[in-house]
Amino acid sequence: MPRREQPLEVGDDALMRFAGELRRLRESAGKPTYRQLSARAHYSAAALSEAASGRKLPSLAVTMAYVAACDGDSTEWRKRWRETADATNGHGPDNDLTGPAPYVGLAAFQPGDSERFFGRDALVENLVTRIRDDRFLGVFGASGSGKSSALRAGLVPRLDNAVVFTPGPRPVEECAVRLGVALNESPAVLHAEFTADPGNLHLRVRQALAGRPGTDLVLVVDQFEEIFTVCPEDQRTWMVDALTTAAFATTSRTRVVIGVRADFYGHCGQHPRLVEALRNAPVLVGPMTADELRGAITEPAVRAGCRVETALVARLIADATGQPAVLPLVSHALLETWRHRRGTTLTLAGYEGVGGVLHAIARSAEDMYTSLDGVQQDAARRLFLRMIALGDGTEDTKRRIRRDQLDDCEAVVDTLAAARLITVDRDTVELAHEALIRHWPRLRTWLTEDRDGLRIHRELTEATDAWESLNRDSGALYRGTRLTRADTWAATQNGNLSSREREFLRISLSTQTREQAATLRQTRRLRRLVALLAVLLVLAAVAVGYAVRAEQSATRERNAAIVQNALREAAAMRNTDLLRAGELTIAAYRVESSPVTRGSTLNALLWLWDAWLTGHTDRVRSVSISSDGRTLASASDDRTARLWALSFPAPVDQVEPATIKGYGDSATATVFNHDTASPALITASLDRKIRVFDVSNRRFPIEIAERKESDAIVALAISADDRTLAAATLDHRILLWDFTHRDNPTRLGAISGLDDPAYSMMFDPSGQTLAVGTNHDVRLYDLTEHERPRLRGTIHGGGGLVVSVSFHPTDHVVAVAGNDQTVRLWDAADPGNPRFLANVPGHSGRATATAFSWDGRILGTADDNGAISLWDITDRAKPTLFANLNADFRAVSSMAFNPDDHSLVVAGGNHIARFETDVEKAAGIICQTAGGITRDQWTHYFPGLDYQPPCP
Repeated sequence: MPRREQPLEVGDDALMRFAGELRRLRESAGKPTYRQLSARAHYSAAALSEAASGRKLPSLAVTMAYVAACDGDSTEWRKRWRETADATNGHGPDNDLTGPAPYVGLAAFQPGDSERFFGRDALVENLVTRIRDDRFLGVFGASGSGKSSALRAGLVPRLDNAVVFTPGPRPVEECAVRLGVALNESPAVLHAEFTADPGNLHLRVRQALAGRPGTDLVLVVDQFEEIFTVCPEDQRTWMVDALTTAAFATTSRTRVVIGVRADFYGHCGQHPRLVEALRNAPVLVGPMTADELRGAITEPAVRAGCRVETALVARLIADATGQPAVLPLVSHALLETWRHRRGTTLTLAGYEGVGGVLHAIARSAEDMYTSLDGVQQDAARRLFLRMIALGDGTEDTKRRIRRDQLDDCEAVVDTLAAARLITVDRDTVELAHEALIRHWPRLRTWLTEDRDGLRIHRELTEATDAWESLNRDSGALYRGTRLTRADTWAATQNGNLSSREREFLRISLSTQTREQAATLRQTRRLRRLVALLAVLLVLAAVAVGYAVRAEQSATRERNAAIVQNALREAAAMRNTDLLRAGELTIAAYRVESSPVTRGSTLNALLWLWDAWLTGHTDRVRSVSISSDGRTLASASDDRTARLWALSFPAPVDQVEPATIKGYGDSATATVFNHDTASPALITASLDRKIRVFDVSNRRFPIEIAERKESDAIVALAISADDRTLAAATLDHRILLWDFTHRDNPTRLGAISGLDDPAYSMMFDPSGQTLAVGTNHDVRLYDLTEHERPRLRGTIHGGGGLVVSVSFHPTDHVVAVAGNDQTVRLWDAADPGNPRFLANVPGHSGRATATAFSWDGRILGTADDNGAISLWDITDRAKPTLFANLNADFRAVSSMAFNPDDHSLVVAGGNHIARFETDVEKAAGIICQTAGGITRDQWTHYFPGLDYQPPCP
């Protein structure tokens, strides 16, 4: 019997009311047990019970899972949770503090924030002393070390005459604007002067300070690394020349301070003038000491009339000590804790409630993102990706973008700015801090999904900017390969491009079309001029060509006849002299490389080595190979699964398999996970069981999990990231499992409504699309949301039952084998509209198995007559036969390529055969054993052909 739920404590505060409402919601749903709720919500029963205990406010994620499991109104309950959070964390009427927050969060301190900037007294004093002694000072520190805040809120307020700015993508323009304000000059005039000569910066500062002896202007250039990440080469060179000239001219009235991320120190070394300017030891900004952290934590709160719990101070210091790039995270956590304070006190409970140092920023960003509707979320994603410069040998960094690049993203700018995730200037927008890039998992996922596409987009944005800055000069448009690549990528983006970028591509395409048309017209005129001469030359060449082709055709026919005869001789020797048969087969291959001779060579190695794996006493249903290529698994009707050690090339009969028993009926399927550091084997059987084995030691597999279903299981598939396991049952369902923890797979959902059992299925390389073979077709399901699988499209399989479905290892090509003796190739890049590519014919029986090689160049197919074929699919629309193989099987049931050496494993009957698929490698192995045929033997088997030693 389930244990009774404890009654709520007596009280009428917001937390007790919220817990009571949760309990009433559960009662209205039929009062399911917490174990039943756990199965629906995918949270532990303990976590769900705690949510309704009234002891503390559950997280929003747990609350929404509880509500969904009870079929509650998610919108209404999200609102209730936020009201309760406000009431319990001090956002109610008892909070009488007014004025700005004492902490700046992710944003860097600005000169106006000096009154709340604490903890860097020693660093600031050092900077003030150094800039008085040195004309050029480099301040280096890791991202998140607080160097920008030290420069802006520490150093600049201590100086009498300072200008601070960041270079951005156009440092000449930025410098002109900032100095124009400081010197009361026209930015347009200054920009023209600076562009003409970098030395004019020095002259302009001298002119402005001519009447003020003893005073220098200090130029503070923060985020100096932007000249390496977002600046064109000419702007970068200008920046270095202008600053070094202004600082070191004989009559200099300028001092320069640059703030640089430490991982860009080497980039500075690529510019000789910067090397000379930084010759004196630069200032390195290190982590705060415990005392400095204590001041940065407590002093701003005291200034604002608040206090910080001692326990919170100790916890923050402990969490921050030794953590890289931690200062903006500490500041953000403090800001969120201040927002969730109790009265005038920042508490440890409030700090833990917002997620602490490492999780507060991710929680804030995620809460903001999930509060947006679908259209706004798409706009936010585009905006965040535009504000990041992809690293090339360095970490990704933030980049400022102009607001005229935003288009429909403008609508969410205010929302993101209010959440302090971005900072907004009149003309520009940028991330509040690079800590978002490192600590918000959703943003990291966006950045890794399509980095090549992001680089294409970034290049397109920069090309559009350059085109507009050159008054839309047609010479700056894209052409050729760059245009093709950008246009192909843009066709898949569904609105990710700005109107400026779309117009740039449109005009580039139309301009290239006009230019190609003009070139074509000129080419046609030249062709007409030479046409007459060409006709005369053709007439002369036809006669010669006809004679040459006739001779070549006769030679080919003669050679083919000789080769066929030699192969028949080799086949006759197979039972009496395997070595001589192998030598003769290689010799035939040297004379004529064709599907027949290539297949004969690969077959010869199979027979020479007797390369069969035997031991099963009944039909082998499935074979699969581990990701490291070292282990083969097989499942059989003899109620066993076996693990075989692979070491190709090697005589396979020396390797003893490990046998897995305990199946109550036929073992139907095997599949390995992809994690070579923690290898696991999953098996299925007709006794309704899914079993998981640790195969770190393949000779002694250890069963670590077992799940029993309502019907027999006939097929398995696992996604490339090992997160999702699919199992097909005889009752026409596909069961979906979370395989993140291999020793405790948990059910995610199911696909039902199939017309027949699915005997074959496979995930695409992304792991988000599952191809399921049914009676007459292949169904493509989108598993982005496992709880709600969506049927995206259907591939028609041809005649009758679909027996085998295989995905290409690197793209979205699907091979489908059915009852009509034909394998078909489809492009499923758009699952909603799969595109037919080609038929792969050639089988005399029902096609039963397909597999792609791990490099994607070869497709293996087989049928129930035992025929095995290898197809070159370099051109997907025109597969060509590479080789025919033969293992003397009556029917082939399964095949798999080895990812390590590209050998092929084929199961037929109760045997398994191993083929090498590299013909030259197979020939070399045979030659090491046989040695080749002599000149006299050559003359006997290949009369009239010049001697070619088959084993040089």
